[in-house]
Amino acid sequence: MNVLVTGATGNVGKAVVAHAKKLNWHATRVSRRGDDGAIGVNLSSWPVADFLCRKVPQVDLVVMAHGVQVPTEIIDVTETQWKTIIDTNLMSCVALTQALLKNEKLNEGALIVYCSSIQAFTPRRGRGLYAIAKSGLEALCRTAAVELAPEVRAVALRLGQLTKTMGGVEFSQEERERLEIRAMLPWVAPDDVAKLCFNLYEQKSLTGCVIDLDSGHGRNVW
Repeated sequence: MNVLVTGATGNVGKAVVAHAKKLNWHATRVSRRGDDGAIGVNLSSWPVADFLCRKVPQVDLVVMAHGVQVPTEIIDVTETQWKTIIDTNLMSCVALTQALLKNEKLNEGALIVYCSSIQAFTPRRGRGLYAIAKSGLEALCRTAAVELAPEVRAVALRLGQLTKTMGGVEFSQEERERLEIRAMLPWVAPDDVAKLCFNLYEQKSLTGCVIDLDSGHGRNVW
């Protein structure tokens, strides 16, 4: 069994790769910078995504765990910042999905997991552009589910605060306390995300849904 992991050098990506190893799955690792031996590619370039998919093996599970946050508000965002946000968090996922399909790299019964964020549902001030991109990612998940059934399935994980924050994300003490109050359960461990991805692969009747893995944050926003 084969899994393709993007954002493979991030906290979630590393956890998915480690869990794949425990299950004796082969993991193809992809990241923007190509650190730690991962394949380094810019997936928002459609020709690059296509080139990658001509080189990778057939896969049963795809976990798109890559992403980037750029702290800015609508009034201040530059065109370059917006392009970085939309390209990295959304356009790259569209490009990779298309490339996998065109190159017939998805085995029958394959599952694509798109990693979204609770910010798609409850935007955080200063991260609204990220929320817009993740909302689009959830729409991509639903669209892929409709268009690819029954051979391929798609789900999105709407992740809450992780025990290990993504690169470039910092919280003030006030923000941390507010997040802790809203989360009814412990913050999400990357290993929990990894386990869920493989469990969802086994759920053959599940597609097109957005699953909240957010410590109850989304139910306790007030």
